[in-house]
Amino acid sequence: MRTFQRKLSQNLKEADGNLPARGTQTGDVEMPLDILFGMKTICKFLGRSEPTIIKFMREYDDFPVRRDNGKGYVASRSELNRWFREWVKE
Repeated sequence: MRTFQRKLSQNLKEADGNLPARGTQTGDVEMPLDILFGMKTICKFLGRSEPTIIKFMREYDDFPVRRDNGKGYVASRSELNRWFREWVKE
């Protein structure tokens, strides 16, 4: 478990700030750069597979990935970083 947590922590450090969010604007509505849209983007950011992300969503109520009205998944980079840093400390 410690190796997994260490690798996850390293992936977060490497990915933090390196992956752009999907655009800054959608029509006239400005979207914050902190937001990640879609499971593939979230998986790439965390360096984990889709089944692992779904497992975390089921097992941890405070895991900051949510369904976007049943159309997809949405998450915040800063919230994911905060959550994983706390999780690694446990």
